[in-house]
Amino acid sequence: MNLAQGTYQDLTLSTQDNVTLVVVGGGTVGTVNAPRCVGNSPAVVVTRGNVKIENLNMTTATDSPTILVSGGQLTLRNDVVQESTGFKRRGDRCEWRQAR
Repeated sequence: MNLAQGTYQDLTLSTQDNVTLVVVGGGTVGTVNAPRCVGNSPAVVVTRGNVKIENLNMTTATDSPTILVSGGQLTLRNDVVQESTGFKRRGDRCEWRQAR
């Protein structure tokens, strides 16, 4: 899935077994030309399957992890995970939770 320049909110990503979802941001990561995912808590959630994210700026403005993996597998490549402002929790904090 190719993301055009712009701001996206609260991405929840999942795939079926034996399928890989690749999310690729256009533009140059870390600049105004790259897509940005701004979360309300968290910015990106992976619930199932194999997900790869490339060239995406991610941040959250809340006291939650920027990325939450509750199931499946996540691979990050050439991404920026920014810290939250005004909270003690670091923005580069990612959480993995065991599925029940």
